[in-house]
Amino acid sequence: MSWLDDVQTYLNSALAGYTSGTNLFKNTLPDSPAVAMCIYDAGGNPVPHGANVPWSEHVLEVRNRAASDSAAASAAESVRALLDFKDTVTMGSSAVRWIRADSPPYFIERDPKNRVTYMTRYVLQRTRDNSY
Repeated sequence: MSWLDDVQTYLNSALAGYTSGTNLFKNTLPDSPAVAMCIYDAGGNPVPHGANVPWSEHVLEVRNRAASDSAAASAAESVRALLDFKDTVTMGSSAVRWIRADSPPYFIERDPKNRVTYMTRYVLQRTRDNSY
C-alpha cells in the first residue's frame, strides 16, 4: 500500500460524508458525483535532508468540488482543519511525522457544468521505508 492509499483510508475514516470510491477518489476526479474530493501525489523529496535521515517528504494535493464556491471552500477547509499542523499521525502503514498546508485552500476552476473546485497542497513528512 502506498502513502497515498494510506492518506485516502485516513480521510475516508476521519471525514464524515466521504467514502472511498463513491465521492473520495485518488488520482482521478471523475465527472460524477457533483460533490467530490480527489487526492493526488504531487511529488516531493524522498531524501530531503540526506540519505541518512529516516524520513521523506511528499506533496499531497487535495481537490474539493461542489456546486457553489462556498460549498467547495467549506469542504476544503474541513480537510485543512483535519490535516494542517498535525504531527505524529499514523495513517495505515505510514508514520507521519508532521503535515502542513502549503497555502490556504484556493479556487482553481469552474468546470463545464459550472461546478467549483478548490485545491490545497500539503507537505507530509513520513518515516522513510524506501517504497516511494
